[in-house]
Amino acid sequence: MNATTRRKQILAELAAGEVDVRALSARFDVSEATIRRDLRRLTEDGLVRRTYGGALAARTAERHVSEKQRRNVAAKQAIARTAAADISPGDSLLLDAGTTTGLLAWELRQRRDLVVLTNGVSVMDALRDSDRIELVVAGGTLRPISQSLLGPLAERALELFTADHVFVGADALDPAQGLNCPSLLHSSWKGRLLRAGRRVTVVADASKLSSAPHDWWTPLPAGVRLLTDVSISDRHVDRFSSAGVIVQIADPARSA
Repeated sequence: MNATTRRKQILAELAAGEVDVRALSARFDVSEATIRRDLRRLTEDGLVRRTYGGALAARTAERHVSEKQRRNVAAKQAIARTAAADISPGDSLLLDAGTTTGLLAWELRQRRDLVVLTNGVSVMDALRDSDRIELVVAGGTLRPISQSLLGPLAERALELFTADHVFVGADALDPAQGLNCPSLLHSSWKGRLLRAGRRVTVVADASKLSSAPHDWWTPLPAGVRLLTDVSISDRHVDRFSSAGVIVQIADPARSA
């Protein structure tokens, strides 16, 4: 196999997440030094970002929420249903905008005696007709691509409310750098969310643990919980646990 063909195949594997130099060496039956040269060339071409021991695809444009809704649906459903099982009558909730939090809101539609504050249009859509749940909408500027309300007005609402449960969505997640965000407004909002409740949970399917498509970050505070799906690798469990993140794996039966 020539270098051009091998690099194309490396890019194809990067579409599924982070790649490892050692694994690629075995996969293509070439030396690790050859793989490093390939990755260096792809980095120079702006197609790859190097990581410790491997690489990620270069940062991409923010995806529209309608595209995100079609990805990893079963994993997101399992996460949403597992999250819903922890919620009791009388609880107050903060639900971030996002596809998984939107699914969580649908799981809560028939519950009663809940207070839900959100900046997410999908959460509003799920709960707007419920007469059993007090729905509070954060003010702010609507960002159509993510269907979220952001900015100082939205963040002001967080100063007036302390939740029993906070559920935060993520485009990507890294134990050292935190939540990866598409804009400064997202980063600021999520930073406040991560400190706005008694129990804070980041809901993210495992595909988001091997990517970093954007430039902005929000650090993860110690003690935050990551609720993810069964496809998380042991390596990622160890990395997040070592960073003080409590890892919970959703019950796959809950996607049924």
